[in-house]
Amino acid sequence: MNTKTINLGPAHDEFVRELRDQRLRGGQLPLRDLERSSAVSKSTISRLLAGTTLPRWRFVRPVLRAMDVAEPELDTLWKQRWMAAFAEHEDLPPTTLSTTTPLRVVDGEQSATPRVDPQRHQA
Repeated sequence: MNTKTINLGPAHDEFVRELRDQRLRGGQLPLRDLERSSAVSKSTISRLLAGTTLPRWRFVRPVLRAMDVAEPELDTLWKQRWMAAFAEHEDLPPTTLSTTTPLRVVDGEQSATPRVDPQRHQA
């Protein structure tokens, strides 16, 4: 089976660009330092910065905080950017996607539905 990860769309690409710029503004902290400050694994942070995944907001927020994003910006500007990236996927609302949910291409065809575990996403 030939599988590769692709971006979620233009808003996702923009979110990743802004995230990388914020990392530069925050002092280009090494992944290990971001992991320590945010309590999010450096592999998740790496995939987030690479644009291969878009974790749930509860994982993205502490990473942004570790990058010196001010509290008022976190739940306004940054959360709006994150929601726009998730909104590009029409099948599911942002809060139902898995922690690390890249769209996938399987045998040359794009999968319309990311992997979702309904038990993990109940309120």
